[in-house]
Amino acid sequence: MVINLSNYVLSPEEENTLNRGLSFDLTKTHDPFEFRTEFFSFMRKVRLNEYFSEHEGYNSNNYSGLRNALTFCAPNHSHTAESTVFERQVLAEVRKLETCVKSHNSNFSKRQRASALKLAKDKNLIIRQADKGGAIVLMNRSDYIKECERLLSDNVSYLKLTGDPTARLTKIIKENVTLACDSEMISKQESEFLTREQGRIPVFYILPKVHKGLVDPPGRPIVSGVNSILEPLSKFADFYLRPFVLKMQSYLRDTTDAINKIENIEFVPGSSLLIGLDIQSLYTMISQRATLEVVEEILLGREDGHPVSSAFISWCTEFALTQNFFQFQGTFFNK
Repeated sequence: MVINLSNYVLSPEEENTLNRGLSFDLTKTHDPFEFRTEFFSFMRKVRLNEYFSEHEGYNSNNYSGLRNALTFCAPNHSHTAESTVFERQVLAEVRKLETCVKSHNSNFSKRQRASALKLAKDKNLIIRQADKGGAIVLMNRSDYIKECERLLSDNVSYLKLTGDPTARLTKIIKENVTLACDSEMISKQESEFLTREQGRIPVFYILPKVHKGLVDPPGRPIVSGVNSILEPLSKFADFYLRPFVLKMQSYLRDTTDAINKIENIEFVPGSSLLIGLDIQSLYTMISQRATLEVVEEILLGREDGHPVSSAFISWCTEFALTQNFFQFQGTFFNK
């Protein structure tokens, strides 16, 4: 479904193109080099698992994943017969297929490709997924920016910064992580994982809430912090806090989990009410101080004997939470 809130008039071909969805996967011609690159990457992971599983002390259930990507390759003598036979059979079958592959029918016509390219190049348009329902929404760029600026004008939730804080924050992270490593609270691998020298600057964008109305719909603010300098700290804190969160009585994994729990509640006819609440701007309204107090209370329940101190986990949580920054239209903000 396409919802056009812009001044742009869509042609039937353009609307049909957008109806394919923003994540529509185009048919690709077979690239032997690309396939072998991906396949050998897969086989490398298989053989790393084989290699390390044979070493004493290895336990995949306890592996946290808090390390940078390995560049090590398992030596040839460690390859098992099973993985070697599997690799040879797959490559043999692929070579057979490559000899008979001639042409393919594209799932995207030339006209549709031209329509997609035209829409992508139009600087006056913003195309976003709707906040709910899966619709594709077209907006005037000016209207989109206006709604973003309206949200960012909330001085309680957002603080405008004078510049890019990346260098300053990176220095603080490195100093604290180095101290933790020197005191043997974290391993060398974890230290390297936590100190990201160059990170992607988080960006701010919104998803239009067209279910609230089609005239100037409000936007759901989202900060994409993937590969930012704060992401490793968040993953580190999540690794140690998640076991406690899963045990909390108020924890809900998703909608299905909520439905299952409701079905198991015995309601007394005539004296029970099921009430639903919709909290406006939930995540921006949650008190950071109250959140950190809950984290500290949770960490008090940790058993002794852990090399990583609760103080360091608390610091990672607090720093990632309170120093969360992003960029919009060249201006930096703290959330």
